[in-house]
Amino acid sequence: MTLEPFWPNVRSKIDKIQDNINSHKALMTVNVTLENILRAQRARKLALDEYDRAARFREHQTFSTIRDEVRPEGYDEKLAGILQQTSEGSGAWVAEQDDMKRWLDPVDRTARCLWLCGIPGAGAFLFFSSFSINYSFLPSDKRRPGKTYLAGNIIQRLQRSGQCALFAFISHEQRPIGRGLSVRKSLLFQALAADPSLRPMLPNQAHADYPRLLGRDHGSVRDLLCSVLASVGPAFIVLDGLDEIDEVGWKDVLATVKDRCVETKVLVASRYLRRISTTLETHAVATVLVNKHNGVDIREFVHAKSRDMLLDLERQGASKGDRSGIQTALVNCGQV
Repeated sequence: MTLEPFWPNVRSKIDKIQDNINSHKALMTVNVTLENILRAQRARKLALDEYDRAARFREHQTFSTIRDEVRPEGYDEKLAGILQQTSEGSGAWVAEQDDMKRWLDPVDRTARCLWLCGIPGAGAFLFFSSFSINYSFLPSDKRRPGKTYLAGNIIQRLQRSGQCALFAFISHEQRPIGRGLSVRKSLLFQALAADPSLRPMLPNQAHADYPRLLGRDHGSVRDLLCSVLASVGPAFIVLDGLDEIDEVGWKDVLATVKDRCVETKVLVASRYLRRISTTLETHAVATVLVNKHNGVDIREFVHAKSRDMLLDLERQGASKGDRSGIQTALVNCGQV
């Protein structure tokens, strides 16, 4: 851990303690009673508590100001939306995979990187296409690939177990230039938000490195993220939509975590691309194929939503024939 950023706060607290020592030294030179000593002890404790509260407030204000200026991408709303659309118990199978068990174990260092690979259409709407039904009536936010839902469930699992879970849902709707840098900045501020004690590592407005944080200095942000992750200890990074980052960007992210963040594990979720597959095979990354395992999840999801969906289609004016075809498909699916 780099100790230099923490020194100003430590020195300030030492000064406060030194003042208290001087006060007690003065008491020793005059006639004092037990009441005087107890009163001084209470005053010292109150002074230190007040100092700590003031220091935490200043650090919070500084962090909030820097975050507002850097404006890192936030993914909490996307995660909440994904979890809201996920059926209860969906994705339970993935936690039973041997590679996933090893990856979820913070002590196990044999599976530091995992690829959740899904083909386009491996999610809830694969069911409809398998019956040659036009699923364009589904809102775009309900046509997420299965890997995205699974990634959301994995993040929730990590959070509930008290692990440091950093994540990003990368979309083609984001600006194509700088997506890799945007992801790094988001991960950095997520880590600092989770552990306030590490915020002094963030350069403030008066620091020479601050313009680099605001700008497009990939190396500076990468180095800072690595320093923070090294101080965090065991951590997990989940990146959904890796294929939406330029190749140089995602290769750099994976290499950084693998070579410099030895206590950090990363799970990447993406559609199958040959260039991604080749690179991950080179690094001996384990792969979980979503489309070979999530058939039960799809059926459960569709059954849970079928009644509301058919009623909604009726309200929107879908023909009786279309509704009947969908209902027949649902029934047939339930018999599989």
